[in-house]
Amino acid sequence: MNKNWNGYNMIPTEELNDNLSCLINVIMVTLLISAVVLIIFFYPGVSHASEIDKSKFVDACIGEAEGEPYIGKLAVSCAIRNRGSLIGVYGVNSPRVKLHKYSSKVFVDCVRACEESKYTDNCGFIHGATAWEGVKFKTPYWAVRMQQTAIIGNQRFYRRK
Repeated sequence: MNKNWNGYNMIPTEELNDNLSCLINVIMVTLLISAVVLIIFFYPGVSHASEIDKSKFVDACIGEAEGEPYIGKLAVSCAIRNRGSLIGVYGVNSPRVKLHKYSSKVFVDCVRACEESKYTDNCGFIHGATAWEGVKFKTPYWAVRMQQTAIIGNQRFYRRK
């Protein structure tokens, strides 16, 4: 029950504590995600793909591999890095990415995958692939000129012949 004091409505202590606790949790999660991004993308002594915007790189990973296990996210990130460009990567502008309709776990996994894709030792399993397509789709027209290198999760990976 709200009490009136000098014309102001007072919030009950229990409700104020619940609201404050919720706000603190939101702030802590936001700070944690920000710290992960800062540590991963600005860690000294590691080269970064300068031609790909870092936040768009993560968006592309989310848009292309949101439903994949971590290894699938890493594979897509490696292929994007091999490609050196986001041209033709649908996921970077997908509605789910633009509206932030993905979990914080997906975000953290994609940040990690983009970071780990910098190291060639982590990307050998896609054998130099620069393109991919979901296995549920027909073989795309552009794949005729390419060699399939791997199937990881629900994605087929390709490189030029």
